[in-house]
Amino acid sequence: MTKGEHLAVMALTVRAGRMAYVLLIDEIVKDLALSRVATRNEESACAKLDEWLRLLRPNAVVIEDYRMDCKKSDKTKRVIRAIKHRLEQYSVDVFEAPRTQEYRNIYDEARWYGKCFPEVAHLVPKRREPWASEPSTVIYFEALALARLAGFFPDKV
Repeated sequence: MTKGEHLAVMALTVRAGRMAYVLLIDEIVKDLALSRVATRNEESACAKLDEWLRLLRPNAVVIEDYRMDCKKSDKTKRVIRAIKHRLEQYSVDVFEAPRTQEYRNIYDEARWYGKCFPEVAHLVPKRREPWASEPSTVIYFEALALARLAGFFPDKV
């Protein structure tokens, strides 16, 4: 990075049939997006990644280290592996972070990140009923967790 250039970090995650990113510029959430189509297969995920990278041009990308006690499905691990290999074609720093359970549940985690980043506080999901599907916004907080675990911002609260 040159003097005056801002650090743009794309935290990318795959979860429950969705792929999403959160773009942090100098520790502030500037953009986020989600795709359901991207997780159909590895080719779809790589095509969406290419699109996002061309659009955002981050300095660094954080992905989950799927080899470290990862509880993701085999399909999701294949998608993450394909993303990792595709990232090798770009001149971007790639960081892998193990996804660890630091909160009692995803709702407590989302609430904490909502306090750290007021720009995403409106996305903090309410607790769901046991029969309801997982709120789609949970994935953004998982992406923020990966960025923090990779060392891109300290605990803020």
